[in-house]
Amino acid sequence: MATLPAWHHAIFGPVVHESIPTKWWVTGCSGSGKSTLARHLASQLDLSYHELDATFHQPAWTTIPEKEFVRRVKNFVAGDAWIVDGNYRQVQEVVFENVQVIVAFDLSRSTIMRRVVRRTINRAWHRHELWNGNHEKVRNLFAWDPEKSIIRWAWTSYHRRAEHAAWLEKIAKERDIRFLRVQSTRPTSEVADHIFRELEFAS
Repeated sequence: MATLPAWHHAIFGPVVHESIPTKWWVTGCSGSGKSTLARHLASQLDLSYHELDATFHQPAWTTIPEKEFVRRVKNFVAGDAWIVDGNYRQVQEVVFENVQVIVAFDLSRSTIMRRVVRRTINRAWHRHELWNGNHEKVRNLFAWDPEKSIIRWAWTSYHRRAEHAAWLEKIAKERDIRFLRVQSTRPTSEVADHIFRELEFAS
């Protein structure tokens, strides 16, 4: 368990629990803000950060073999202080076996699409590197195939992700894992503060 950062005590005063979990999993649709929140929590709580996309997508957009993918994630979650960012069915059971807190984004489809379109255009236009030398391609902005267009992917996978959040909540309850659903579009720091307050007053 990790001690809450000093700034948190200064803002919110004494806490009910002097420590918080150190094994986190942040999930949600593309564009929901999960990676931004996961990085923020990792920084504030001094956790190792693992973005599943960065492991799955190898150079030239090739994908890692499933066995190797599972092996790498299993090695990562064997540690004591970490946060996993992403949604991959191939490794969800591995993460479930170790995680203490699941944070699932559950935002409206209109919010997701607005964010994804803005982010994707910005990435493609400025040639931002994503993972392992990969970039968003401008021509894929107009692709209809969800395997090529993240915009199309976000649209077609929205309901699956919403159903997945409900499933995660059910399994978390069965396994006594803390589950937090994020339905707010407030700034990342405010969402994180809300999560800390929820954990402080949990029994």
